[in-house]
Formats: sequence, structure tokens, C-alpha cells
Amino acid sequence: MESTIAVEKGDVNLAGHVDNVVLYRWFNDQRLTLFDDIIQRRAKAFVPPYVKTELQFKREVFDHEAVNIELELSHIGNRSFQLYQVLRQDGDICATCETVAVNFCTETQEVIAIDESLKTVFAELF
Repeated sequence: MESTIAVEKGDVNLAGHVDNVVLYRWFNDQRLTLFDDIIQRRAKAFVPPYVKTELQFKREVFDHEAVNIELELSHIGNRSFQLYQVLRQDGDICATCETVAVNFCTETQEVIAIDESLKTVFAELF
């Protein structure tokens, strides 16, 4: 999955580059888009809480050009899955983000197994 995001004037801080908190938002917005796609394909609630998010900053992002974010499913386990994202500007890696999320049942409020229908949807999307 890929996203292109225009850098807005309000994203830039006084130092002249995109504020680091904006990168968190961009990564999260892309994950939420993925989760919406999964909900549409399954016609079933999908609310995976994050249990780990690790963002590594590589270089500043500036306002002269849009950024591109690539998202991939890097691991799927029994009850959790891991997403890996790369943010690039001008072809250079500016940041990476690894997120581990768990499959969660909103009715029982418990972490549950990843069933075959969810694995199928992941396979279709990735």
C-alpha cells in the first residue's frame, strides 16, 4: 500500500522542517486507511490496538515536495501482526515505523486469534 501526502504549511515548525509529531499522524492515518479497507472487505468490526510503535527518524522532511509512504505487512502471528512503513521525500528515506497490533474483540474486550478470513484479507491487500 502506498500513499502520497502533500506537506501543508501548518505541518512545518519554526526550524523550517515538518514537525516530528506530524510524521506520527501521517503513519497512523495510513494505518487507519488500511483498517477501513479491512472493515469494508469483511463487513465486520476491526479495531486492532497497537501494542508497540517504533518510529525512527532518518532525516528532516521539508515543505518543497510531497512525501510518499509505503506500508507492508511484515509479520502475521496467531493473535498479532506487524506493519512496516517507510516515509520518503525526494527518494530519500526520512523515517521508518514498525507497529505491532493485536486482533481485538470489541464485544468481549479480549485479544483473539487471527482467523482465516482476516488472513485472506491481508493476503488480498498485500
